[in-house]
Amino acid sequence: MRNSLRLSVLAMALGTAIGFSQTTPDVDVSLDPVLGPVISWDSELDYYYHLWVTVDFESWGIAVMNIEGDGGLIEYAVDVQGLAGLDQELANQAFFRVEVTEEPLSLLVLPKQDAQIEIQEGVCFAFNLNILHQLPSKIRVYMKEDTPGSNWTPIGLLQDFNEIDGVKFLQGSVVWLPDQIGDYQVKVTAFDAANNVMEEVERDITITNNQIPFVNISFGPANPGYLPVFPYIQTSHSDHVVRVDFFDNGVWMGHDTEIPFGDWIEDLQGNR
Repeated sequence: MRNSLRLSVLAMALGTAIGFSQTTPDVDVSLDPVLGPVISWDSELDYYYHLWVTVDFESWGIAVMNIEGDGGLIEYAVDVQGLAGLDQELANQAFFRVEVTEEPLSLLVLPKQDAQIEIQEGVCFAFNLNILHQLPSKIRVYMKEDTPGSNWTPIGLLQDFNEIDGVKFLQGSVVWLPDQIGDYQVKVTAFDAANNVMEEVERDITITNNQIPFVNISFGPANPGYLPVFPYIQTSHSDHVVRVDFFDNGVWMGHDTEIPFGDWIEDLQGNR
């Protein structure tokens, strides 16, 4: 019976690596005869709120997450009996806590949306399994180029998970080493034992290369002398080079901002 539901509130802000509000919200709880327990608290702008529920202090489930604060009162009715992952034999009692973060919670912690990642570092994937009501049976990781017609390509599979003192975590990791720079999409999908999708997240990322380019003079006479010289410059990572400056014994001669670099010099003479 809903009317026999015993309610308690843990009015705490759970600190995370994402960052959390400096003030703990004042949380109130009431029992609606139709809706059941209603949790309410004052919100702040630029923060996200997540309501956690437990019946035994061992397993916590998220009733709702990523409610964006608007500076007003947030009210949420919780169907404790309908929450997956909670011991329904103890569902006549419920304990709540409110978590406050600066960014939305997600299964996928890293990479961030629109992340710029250097190709030599690789793309590291990090997960927050605690938003799931139960441990997944597997998590698949995919990538595809951000171009029309590209298909998802599997790049990782995680199957070793554990839970200690109510904290869910994985054993293992996924690091993707891209072959080339460019814009990509990555996707992670968590499945339960019946192969149903529990959670799925997609992100857009850009793979870059910030290595310092080398420069070679790729055209000119084998034995420089008093004759015209046409120095064309060849660089590594030319698509990232925006300007090449030319010097003669330390004296600046000019610059070029378009490939091929140096074709503007047509009448250099002298032994250089």
